[in-house]
Amino acid sequence: MTDQEKALAKQLLGDDYTPPAAEPNSEEGKEGQPANSGAAAAPQSETNPAPANPAPAAPAVEAELSEEAVLAWLKKKNPTIESLSSILPQEDPAEAEAKREANKLSYGLSNGKVSKKEYEQYVTDKSNKEAVVYAEFLASERQDNPEAEEDEIRDAFMEHYGLTADKNSAKYKRGEKALEREAESILRARHAKVYNLDGEYDAFERNNASEAERQAKILSETPRYKADVEAAIESLKSHKIQMADGEDFVYEFPKEYIDVLKGHYFNPEYVASLIEQGLSKEAIAETVTMTAIRENQSQILKDYGEKILLKHQAGARGIGPVQLGTSEEDKTLTEEQKASIAATKRALGLS
Repeated sequence: MTDQEKALAKQLLGDDYTPPAAEPNSEEGKEGQPANSGAAAAPQSETNPAPANPAPAAPAVEAELSEEAVLAWLKKKNPTIESLSSILPQEDPAEAEAKREANKLSYGLSNGKVSKKEYEQYVTDKSNKEAVVYAEFLASERQDNPEAEEDEIRDAFMEHYGLTADKNSAKYKRGEKALEREAESILRARHAKVYNLDGEYDAFERNNASEAERQAKILSETPRYKADVEAAIESLKSHKIQMADGEDFVYEFPKEYIDVLKGHYFNPEYVASLIEQGLSKEAIAETVTMTAIRENQSQILKDYGEKILLKHQAGARGIGPVQLGTSEEDKTLTEEQKASIAATKRALGLS
């Protein structure tokens, strides 16, 4: 680029415009290169032939399939399959409940919600409800009548809860229910931490279930998302930009940038974010394209400015080449030239 062209480019694009580096002359680039830069393959020595029994090749390692790949394959066979868990055999309810209790205890112990000793005492008390209620009854009677014999207190307890009545009688059944209610009240007061653990673990399970559902959705939608991103990125290899003046400008994004962009949109956290937004194929394409244009707008502007410069010098669109002289008047752009530059900047979102 000549000094005159550089001066015009600065008027077109601003003082911060930096002209592109000159391409090295093809002939100059060849100077200093050896006649045969590539090393020729050494011929096979007749005195040292290849071994008759070469070492066997290492066995091929079977690639482990990801959950994403397995689910994608299954959905091709049966589109109604939403997740891998939906096709797994269902667990026996009793076994599931026992496992849940074990998991709840593990959660409580590991998070300091309850100690092992407290939980063991709760289990003991829960399995001996009558003894728990009687201990409270005995303590209350001793407080009211310190001289009372324990046998008398025991008889009073049995009578109070109808435990001496026939087991099929209404009195016995009423007493049994009263005993159960009293035992539950005592246990809740005595082992509040354990009972609170139920609610806390329920919330923990709900959060886990919600996260599992979220991950299943992401896993299910990832193949479609990646295909949409691949299609959008493919179009960037030679992308047509509609300029404000009605002219199409084709910009080829560098391969190095394309690789970086793909890595960004394939980052697992970003994949999850866009899938959760529920973007359509068109929305994904627009997002990818706008990101690419925004991050490369300076280079796009420079390249389009070069195109404008060349057309101006050739008198394109009726705008004659600018003759740069020594006076300020000679260096002033015409209104038509200014309008063309403004339209270009608006097209790139820079105005």
